[in-house]
Amino acid sequence: MRAGDWTPVQWYDGALAEAAAAIESNHHLEPTGLRFDVGPAGRRIQDAYETSMEQTSDAVSGFHSVSSGLRRTVAGEPDVWYRPRPAKRGLAERYAAQKGHLLVPMRFDTVSGRLTGLWSATPSFGWWVPVAVPEEDKQKALAAWWNSTLVRLMLLNRRAQKLTYPTWQLAHLREIRIPKPDNPAWPSLREAFDEVLDAELLPMKLAEECEARKVIDEAAALACGIEIELVADWRRRLAAEPTITNRQAKPI
Repeated sequence: MRAGDWTPVQWYDGALAEAAAAIESNHHLEPTGLRFDVGPAGRRIQDAYETSMEQTSDAVSGFHSVSSGLRRTVAGEPDVWYRPRPAKRGLAERYAAQKGHLLVPMRFDTVSGRLTGLWSATPSFGWWVPVAVPEEDKQKALAAWWNSTLVRLMLLNRRAQKLTYPTWQLAHLREIRIPKPDNPAWPSLREAFDEVLDAELLPMKLAEECEARKVIDEAAALACGIEIELVADWRRRLAAEPTITNRQAKPI
């Protein structure tokens, strides 16, 4: 904090601030934006499109909701139709060309939210932001990675507006670290996606009851070259955070 980094004030457990810093500086990882385009942002989609529950000839499918009741598994399906606004058709066409299979959130409910990344068989966009990953295997591997405790720590270390309902700008999402191309854990992350494909991911406060999270975290630990037990400790600590449990803090 003396050096100008005030992110530790977001955490009750200071060990999580240290963990986030360690992940962000891990030499096995690199910023998402260094490798892949991220965007367009949800606000831009709302400017160019209007939502519709009816499919029309000019409508495109999208992910509008971040509801924990709707978003439960790492593979998801669009929940809305977007129709170009009459005065923004050119802009809408440009955004439509940026739809993607890997989607990451611009906002998240830390108390009830389940997913911080998903894969869609249908290229989409919306309040879930597309990441332009061309290979399907890497799309699915990264969908698993973005649901790891490691990515959640990085995301929650850059919260904006409200600690229990943070939002992120594209600049923040582009800085989230992902495995470098030569990282040996890519196959393990891809296998983790398949293993948890039909599993319901539980909210973070129930992380110790969520077998899917443990599977993902094992592959994520391999990607960082760190012990699984260390990631398990971070997962337990994160689940106990007051902004996760929505309960009064207890002495550590």
